[in-house]
Amino acid sequence: MGIPTIKLNLAPPPTMWRLHHAAISWAVLIIGAIGLGFSVLATVKAYKEAEQAGQMTVSIAEQAKMAQMQQNQILLELRDIQVDKEMPRWKLAERILLERALPWSRLTAELERSLVQDVRLKSIQRTRGNDQSVQLKLRGDARSEAAETNFIVSLQENLAFAHVFLERDSEVQNSRGMWEFDYTLQLSATPPTYELLPKYGPVRTPPGQGAAAKAQTSPAAQAPAKTPSAAPPAQQTQTAPRPQNPPTPQGTAARPAQTMRQRGNPQAPRRGGGR
Repeated sequence: MGIPTIKLNLAPPPTMWRLHHAAISWAVLIIGAIGLGFSVLATVKAYKEAEQAGQMTVSIAEQAKMAQMQQNQILLELRDIQVDKEMPRWKLAERILLERALPWSRLTAELERSLVQDVRLKSIQRTRGNDQSVQLKLRGDARSEAAETNFIVSLQENLAFAHVFLERDSEVQNSRGMWEFDYTLQLSATPPTYELLPKYGPVRTPPGQGAAAKAQTSPAAQAPAKTPSAAPPAQQTQTAPRPQNPPTPQGTAARPAQTMRQRGNPQAPRRGGGR
């Protein structure tokens, strides 16, 4: 009887690693290299950001130190300032600033433009508000409530004034409709172009020309001249009456000049004193 043959397979079963170990090894190696590269880049970026943050901190510290030094220097300069001596200069600078913002001539012209009938202004004061805007305080009275209302509407329509604030409004006791008011006008930061006010009154003429024009238009000048009589010249000079105070152009021109001197009163003392 023969020996039976036994079929044995001692080799391990095939696996993915045994079949593709080379490809898997190279893939893992490449992935690791990529991860290592990303980690290196992230480390370098973080290092640069930390370095920039450190430089910024140092610059901020230096700026704070410089600001502290400037503040100390300003405090020393403020301690050395003598307010009593510098106050006139500050007031002059404030006055110049106010005049450049809107001069008094423009303000009075705009108020004159906005005035209405039966309204009178008693006082005008220019100040500066909390927001450094130029304000105008008015105090006055009106003969009626309608006149005051018209004055408010006129001020609101004027582009030189930004806002109109009513501070006080009361009726005067023992009066026939008289009203007193206090207004605060906020001036416009960019006033419009100034427009000339209309000119009132007749045209003034020199005194000599006016007297000459009156003499020409008088009835005596327009009367026809009388024809001379047939008497001899000697008789005419004896019988003709001598005129008193002949109306010469120089005499007529001297009267208005004399009245102007009387009105001017050159001997009266001047007000305010001349410089």
